[in-house]
Amino acid sequence: PQLRQRVAARAPSTAQPPATYMLRLLLASDVHDDTSAIEALRAWLSSHDLLGKLDAVLCPGDLTTAPAASLDAQEEARYEAAAQRGLDGL
Repeated sequence: PQLRQRVAARAPSTAQPPATYMLRLLLASDVHDDTSAIEALRAWLSSHDLLGKLDAVLCPGDLTTAPAASLDAQEEARYEAAAQRGLDGL
């Protein structure tokens, strides 16, 4: 409070308060190929009029359940496709 008073005392009387901004973020992790959960999330966002109004979607990981062991090219492509479907859904 004291700092605000000191700053206000130095500001010109015509000064406008600073503009405020809202950043809308969605954090979704540990999807693990569950496209039905992504669809449910999209439905919830839509029902709350938030779909298409997000500034960013953060997904720190685990879009798919790919094993840690090395995969052959066909298996790797399957996991990449599942992860891409998850990203596309978000």
